[in-house]
Amino acid sequence: MMKALITYLILIFHISLGFSQTWQSINKVQFSNTVPWGQFTINQYTNDIWLVNDNKVALIQNSGNIQMFDYLDLGTLWTGDDLMFAFTPDSLFYMIKTVGLLNFNSFSSSQIFSETNISTITSNADTVYISRMGTLLKYVDGNVTDTYYSASDILAKNSYLYSNNGVLGHNVAYSNVMLWTDSQYLMAPLNTMRFQRFTDSIYVGTTKGLMFAFNYDVLDTITPNNTTNMPSPNVLEIEFDHFDSLWAVFGDVNDVPFAIAKLEGSTWTNVFDASNSPIDFSNFLGLEIDTLGNLWVADNMALHTLLTPNSPSWLGLNDNELVQNLNVYPNPATDQLTISSSTVNKNNYILFDPQGRKVLEGSLTGTTTQLDLSKLARGNYLLQIGEKKT
Repeated sequence: MMKALITYLILIFHISLGFSQTWQSINKVQFSNTVPWGQFTINQYTNDIWLVNDNKVALIQNSGNIQMFDYLDLGTLWTGDDLMFAFTPDSLFYMIKTVGLLNFNSFSSSQIFSETNISTITSNADTVYISRMGTLLKYVDGNVTDTYYSASDILAKNSYLYSNNGVLGHNVAYSNVMLWTDSQYLMAPLNTMRFQRFTDSIYVGTTKGLMFAFNYDVLDTITPNNTTNMPSPNVLEIEFDHFDSLWAVFGDVNDVPFAIAKLEGSTWTNVFDASNSPIDFSNFLGLEIDTLGNLWVADNMALHTLLTPNSPSWLGLNDNELVQNLNVYPNPATDQLTISSSTVNKNNYILFDPQGRKVLEGSLTGTTTQLDLSKLARGNYLLQIGEKKT
């Protein structure tokens, strides 16, 4: 009896189901060869996708309609103008480095604030923050005011405003309070900052991992030392999905992106790299997640998305039918897993271990396929199901 119990404990593992984890790519030709090396962003209020460079902009609306904007719509544009967009619930804004802040409501341009050396803009609810020569300006309700706060890179949400001047700082009465005296602070170059969607906690990616803070306090760190399967300590970009789950882009020692992964508990899952995705990581330009949880990745040649039941209908998905028809059980499983469908299935399956290695691969046969798991170690596994490649 004791032997059987021990065997069961060794063999039991959970399957993390990644139904139909199929990527679809939209070639840059479909949006007039616009490459978003300036800015790749999603308007959180509409889920519209913006692909921005210094000379033109492509907008992919949530309906699938694609619109193009250039100097005729935005004004004279030069390489190096650092064109950048920001969104509030009711308005669109953009900046041109040598011009200032402009409004773009109804896709019609009008200048709000003139400035010959504006560096960046960001928004918080109905407020737009404007960085110029180290001084932070605030635009709200038609008025521009000086905050007398010095910051080169900021992130704001509700009453919280953080800066990155090489060190993470918190704005308190227009003074920059540095957080590096906190015992949990990671002494490393800062790469990126992002608030959780549904909390006011801020997460910061560094070359040594992540740290997250609330108000003045760095609460904890996320590193290869306290998580499993972390592709690299060098976190280049952070995003949160519709469940507030953390996704990150990882780089090598030279800051070259090479993988994307999701943190579930203390384990990194859904690890995507060049071996299991169409992403050109050598020309990676950004990761964005819309409010429905859809992943969008831009590189120099295409816009890629991971198909889910929440993917926009304009992508012309057939995979949603696959997801609805599939049943995978039991979960957790011991030595056998069954994949069944109400229709004859003509798809492949791949099972990945926690390190992202393929441990099982094959074709679904008929309406029911059984996988032998008896030789696999205990752990969390990712099941990927997609169309056969011919």
